[in-house]
Amino acid sequence: MTQDTVPDPDTGHITADRPVIRLWLIPVVTLLILTATGWWTHHLLERSVKTTLAEELSTILKANVTALDLWIESQKSAIAIRADEPKVRSLVSNLIDLAHHTDYDAATLLASQPLNDLRAHFEPTCRAYGYVGFVIMDTTGRNVGALLDEPVGQRSLVDRSDFVQRALTGEVLVSTVFPGEVGLPDKSGVIKTGRPTMFVAAPVHDDEGTVIGVLSFRI
Repeated sequence: MTQDTVPDPDTGHITADRPVIRLWLIPVVTLLILTATGWWTHHLLERSVKTTLAEELSTILKANVTALDLWIESQKSAIAIRADEPKVRSLVSNLIDLAHHTDYDAATLLASQPLNDLRAHFEPTCRAYGYVGFVIMDTTGRNVGALLDEPVGQRSLVDRSDFVQRALTGEVLVSTVFPGEVGLPDKSGVIKTGRPTMFVAAPVHDDEGTVIGVLSFRI
């Protein structure tokens, strides 16, 4: 708003005109106000969305971690019960004795009654939990029995994961994922090599409480 000087039409004297409002300033000021308001609103909204998203992701992460912990504990609990069954301990002990007396002869172990009985005994467990079979190791880490034929007599698991040695010390655990030591079936039943695998494992004790081997289920 300014004062303009204009000549009086009657007297000819220059007089101050009434204040003239610069109309072009109105839309400019309005635009500036709207821009500032819009920016501030966007900033607040963006910060609110980020905070909400971060909280939701944190909640989901905590829920997933909790679910994973519960799953691991359920796996460990299940195999600890199986490994402590008197029938399982007896069959594993007999199978290990046979392996030692036959120098881990795979054909003899595969045809043995203890292994056939263990396969029949664990078949419902494998089906219920979706396991891809089981592997039993002695204290040297050699595979004395398994649901699949190929692992029997081998010592390949010890070279790929530390879960066998940890179980031999008395630990019940779920291993990390590692490349399979043998060909494993996919969802269609086709055997493929190098497929990822992991195990849940527990020590097997004799009647005196000494660890004589490891029972493991392939997840």
